[in-house]
Amino acid sequence: MDPKLIKIHNNVVVSADVRFITHDVIHLLMRNIDPDLSVQHLGCIEIFDNCFIGAGAQILGGVSIGPNAIVAAGAVVTKDVLPGTIAAGIPARKAGTFENLKAKRRAECEKIKAAGMDNRTEYEWRKFDRKHKQER
Repeated sequence: MDPKLIKIHNNVVVSADVRFITHDVIHLLMRNIDPDLSVQHLGCIEIFDNCFIGAGAQILGGVSIGPNAIVAAGAVVTKDVLPGTIAAGIPARKAGTFENLKAKRRAECEKIKAAGMDNRTEYEWRKFDRKHKQER
């Protein structure tokens, strides 16, 4: 990674173990075949406002993300992520929209606040048990 090849705009959250891959090392192989092919391949990465990059995601050079985009955990981004899009998978593809996730999270916040923040742990365990009881 070369930080000079990465632009990160405002309100961007990057989770653990995210990789920004701005170059490859194929030139090391190529230069042994043809000395004229010894120049390293580089690619810039730009992440616009209000983006979230999930844990373990890999962002390859030449890619633009956002604004208001989300890259899911473990995704491998090989192409641009359009504004307002959730990208997931290998390679990353559209898996939803920012606005739908925002609405879902708003509803979740309202339920949690109604249950009381002091009881948050108990609330989460009840929710977990209800979900997993159906599976048992």
